[in-house]
Amino acid sequence: MGSGENAGLDVGVADERVDYLIGIGTPLEKYDFSFLASCRKPLLLVHGELDEFGDVEHVRRVVAELETSVPVRLVVIPGAGHFFDDQLDQLKRTITDWATDLLG
Repeated sequence: MGSGENAGLDVGVADERVDYLIGIGTPLEKYDFSFLASCRKPLLLVHGELDEFGDVEHVRRVVAELETSVPVRLVVIPGAGHFFDDQLDQLKRTITDWATDLLG
């Protein structure tokens, strides 16, 4: 079920041992992520503003649809591409802040 690109999210949605999910640079144009609609776990999606594998506006539209039933947060990192080359510290801070908010 799913490709290597989304297998972690795919498995995490269904696995009761997983409490929280993080998607980084989610390539919505390349793979089917419709399974996220069934997610009821806190989900963080971090996306680069200039991600070459996923248009940020597409991600925003998907998140807007998910927000009605999924506890999802989208963080778009300005100037970042798919691999967050020069923004790895910001990526790490985003994940840490989200986890702190949830667990704090």
